[in-house]
Parts: sequence; C-alpha cells; structure tokens
Amino acid sequence: MKTKTTESGKKSATGKPIKKRQAKEIKYELPEEEIRELAEILYHQRIERGEYGTAEEDWLKAEEYLIYSKE
Repeated sequence: MKTKTTESGKKSATGKPIKKRQAKEIKYELPEEEIRELAEILYHQRIERGEYGTAEEDWLKAEEYLIYSKE
C-alpha cells in the first residue's frame, strides 16, 4: 500500500490530509498557588479513598477543574 505525505509531513494511508487538533486557548492565567491548594485537597481525598495516583495527576485534575469552573 502506498502512502502519501501531507503538507504537515504526516503520512496518510488514504492520502487525505491529517487534521491537527487545536489546543484550547486559555484567555487567563491560573494562579499557581490556587492550583497547588486544590491539588493538595485532591491528593488527600484520593488517599482517604485508598486510590492510587500521582502528584502530577492531582495537579492536572486541579488545573482542569479550575479552567472549566472559570468558563
């Protein structure tokens, strides 16, 4: 099977261009302290439930929550 190279350099088996997803533009900056506080709360809740996770996951969940709560 032949593949074609698109403008972006990505190969497509069908020859159709591969669409890139656009990252959602954030129109404001989240305060790091606010993220840190919420991530710590999420951490303690996770530990109380006995769930496995990482500090990075808690941080990302906190960011996501704050982003969507401000919309």
